[in-house]
Amino acid sequence: MSKVAFIFPGHGSQYAGMGRSLYESFDIAKNTFKEASDLIGMDVKRLCFNRSYKRITDLASAQLAILTISVAAFRVLKKESDIDPDFLAGNSFGELSALVCSNALNFKDALKIAKFTGDLVKKEIGSEKYKMIALSIDDFKLFRQIQKKILASKNIYLAMYNSGKQIVVSGDKEEIMKFKKYLEGLRINFTDVNVIAPFHTPILKSAEIKTRQYLKNINFEKPIYPVVSNLNEKIINSGKWARENISRNLTQKINWHGVIKKLISHNVKITIEVGPRKILSNLIKENYDDIAVYPMGTKKDLELIKDKFSLDKVSSCNIIEKCLKIAVSSRNNSDNTREYEKFVAEYRKVNKKFRYYKENNKTFKVKEVLEAVSMLKNVLEIKNTSRKELQIVMEEILDYRQMHFSKIKKLLLS
Repeated sequence: MSKVAFIFPGHGSQYAGMGRSLYESFDIAKNTFKEASDLIGMDVKRLCFNRSYKRITDLASAQLAILTISVAAFRVLKKESDIDPDFLAGNSFGELSALVCSNALNFKDALKIAKFTGDLVKKEIGSEKYKMIALSIDDFKLFRQIQKKILASKNIYLAMYNSGKQIVVSGDKEEIMKFKKYLEGLRINFTDVNVIAPFHTPILKSAEIKTRQYLKNINFEKPIYPVVSNLNEKIINSGKWARENISRNLTQKINWHGVIKKLISHNVKITIEVGPRKILSNLIKENYDDIAVYPMGTKKDLELIKDKFSLDKVSSCNIIEKCLKIAVSSRNNSDNTREYEKFVAEYRKVNKKFRYYKENNKTFKVKEVLEAVSMLKNVLEIKNTSRKELQIVMEEILDYRQMHFSKIKKLLLS
């Protein structure tokens, strides 16, 4: 069965004016900004909409802005669409956003963590200068050569493995400048990453230890959605694990390539990038042919998503028609005649409405679709249909675009 994942961007995704479209268009987004501002005593709206880009490159400010916009975008998407994720995953700092949206951590505590770690890292690095660069490498032998060069260099590290063709190197600014000259000699393309701290390297070991201590007093729960760890590509299945990941994210290498491969192995066919910019969306488009990707950071993004995945007139009609056909054709494993008579009455009611709507060219609403699915579920229960068969039925009535419709899935499989 095809599945959907919500993915959350991290450091470097911030830009001046981010979140304005959602703020001006949706009350739930506006309320999220206000909630964040009230909790941390800072005008987050002003921070994000300010034309001074320098302001949002400050570590704590950038993290607060990215987190707020990602949570606001998630809330808008959940409220305005029928899409429910099968998995969540966050790239780098984005894992904190994923944990909030999976209810493993409340928004208030996440904001505190974002500010604490941003201020802490800034203090830890002091006046030292650091830099991160992204490298594009197609050749495996060349990649191995680069790895050896990094290992032999002083104060630079392989920080992120973003795809089969892109890695991120982080470390001392002067050493990175020397490394750039080496890359130029090999004619390897690279770009600067808009991050001033050496994230995902041993340089921040002291910050990791202090963050771990700080997190002891913060409550974490088991995520309600499976969250794929960007450190080891495993499913975070406890609050304890979620807490540990946040501190380890400061010093451990990120394997985003492994995360995407993990999602693919679970038959994820659609990813929605929830947050500012389209960094992860572009990365997936360039490197993975078998996943469709959609950004969700503006009102326009939402409209595109709703247009692509909404229950339109044709798909609504098809689902109801399939429900009626399966109700009649499915195998009956029960001898209970009285219960079967209930099925006949419910079936006739749905069938009558279906024919009336179709003959009069009326548009089916979600309510009618859910009534048909509910009828089918009741019928299959009367017929003693197994859960495995129910899963097969769900795949029959939902086409590729509709595999993730939460209300239908929950109704059939509850």
